[in-house]
Amino acid sequence: PFNDDFGPLKISCVYQYVLQLNIINTDSQLKNKIFWHITRADPKKYLNSIVLVCAYMMIFWKKSPEQAYKPF
Repeated sequence: PFNDDFGPLKISCVYQYVLQLNIINTDSQLKNKIFWHITRADPKKYLNSIVLVCAYMMIFWKKSPEQAYKPF
C-alpha cells in the first residue's frame, strides 16, 4: 500500500525550506555565494531533497516540473 512507503514530505516542511532558501538567495551579502544542499546517499533522503529543490525552482524561478527536475 501507498502508506507503507516512506511517504511524501509534509507540506509545512516544503514551505519552510522554500521560504528559508528564498531568504538566503535574496540576501545582498550572499548574492555571489554558492550553496550546497547535502543529503545522505539513502534513496529516500535523496528523493526528498530533490523534491525540495524542485519545489523552490518551480515557485521562485517559475520552472515547469520537467525543467526543475532536468538537472537531476
